[in-house]
Amino acid sequence: MSNSIIQLDKSQCKACYSCVRACPVKAIHVRGNSVFPFIEERKCILCGTCIGTCAYGAITYYDSKKNVKQLLNSKEKVVAICAPSIAGEFDDVTDYRIFVKMIRMLGFSYVTKMAFGVDIIAKKYRKLTHDDFNGKYYITSCCPSIVNLVEKIYPELIGNLVPYISPAAASAIVAR
Repeated sequence: MSNSIIQLDKSQCKACYSCVRACPVKAIHVRGNSVFPFIEERKCILCGTCIGTCAYGAITYYDSKKNVKQLLNSKEKVVAICAPSIAGEFDDVTDYRIFVKMIRMLGFSYVTKMAFGVDIIAKKYRKLTHDDFNGKYYITSCCPSIVNLVEKIYPELIGNLVPYISPAAASAIVAR
């Protein structure tokens, strides 16, 4: 397997082409005399539609667990930045302090929520869309697939992307 984010395992692929039909940006196609689909990374917006469409599990996303384990085993301090949705994964845990303890037990030095990154970026959005509003409408930059769609497929709209990093990136910068 490669280090590509979206990966196709030809040994699992049945060449049904459901991924080719499902790709919203036509980044998956059949090349030359191969029967297997090919994912064209320069066009792929990383939306994951192909993963959900593949009934054979031949398309997967890059698994970074090995990288995380290496970080946790290093001497570096490692921060876990948790999305608010983490509570939905553990509906039996009602006290956030238990989450922190569980994550710290894995080896993370610090545990924080992404919420403060959301607050930072929300203030900038408010200023841009209210205080500094000049009649221009913006496309949110919170979703990487939307940003990829604009940058790769509709580059004429790049000027309409909100000129700020995502809340996740803001959280990472502050945590660093």
